[in-house]
Amino acid sequence: EGSLKMNGQEFFFRTLHTGEFDQSEPLMFIKHPVAVTTIKNPGIYTITIQPLQEGKELFKLKAVQLEPLK
Repeated sequence: EGSLKMNGQEFFFRTLHTGEFDQSEPLMFIKHPVAVTTIKNPGIYTITIQPLQEGKELFKLKAVQLEPLK
């Protein structure tokens, strides 16, 4: 389990239970949509992603993608 903090909000996620994966790709590369938020003004924002508990790591973050809603 982990949390993402951004824009004054905190979002919780579970690495495999809420993620999606393609069986044709290695399981280690899971596209994992976590949250929808609104960014009203341009600027620099801090994003914090971390496990909820200490112990064995359940994910290694490779990238963060921000996508506008269509």
